[in-house]
Amino acid sequence: MATYSASYAGADAPRISIQGTVTRAQTYVWTASSSAGDVVHFTNMRIPNQALITNVQLVGKVDGGTSQVIYRVGLQGSAASGLSSIMFGSATISAAYSRLDVLNGAVLPYRVSISDDAVLRYVTPSITVDSVTSGTVSQTVTLQIQYIYNRG
Repeated sequence: MATYSASYAGADAPRISIQGTVTRAQTYVWTASSSAGDVVHFTNMRIPNQALITNVQLVGKVDGGTSQVIYRVGLQGSAASGLSSIMFGSATISAAYSRLDVLNGAVLPYRVSISDDAVLRYVTPSITVDSVTSGTVSQTVTLQIQYIYNRG
């Protein structure tokens, strides 16, 4: 089990405050085999407090013939936030490029709610490898999240 961070240069650059419907996507590429329990934190996809998450999609492809990987999709925040790596459900990616809606009818839409005492005023999405079939060599996974944010 390993933890990875999907980030890129300029992550701390000033950002324009975006309001309305926002779609964010970030890609992570495994160049070696993954194993159950591996976690990728999409640290550049900061979702602000009080955003309403309306859609979660996982797009990807696994190289290696008949291989497939099952991912759990969720949010990460402070240790006391109660967020879960499987709160949005799971998706299976295989050799054919596919776009999968990850939705758990009881969860979406989901309102991000962070305590006023929390240092971080945002959450970040993550994916956790739930299971891997043998022969999985490399993978390309893009997580796309759509939310509504009306600040003020």
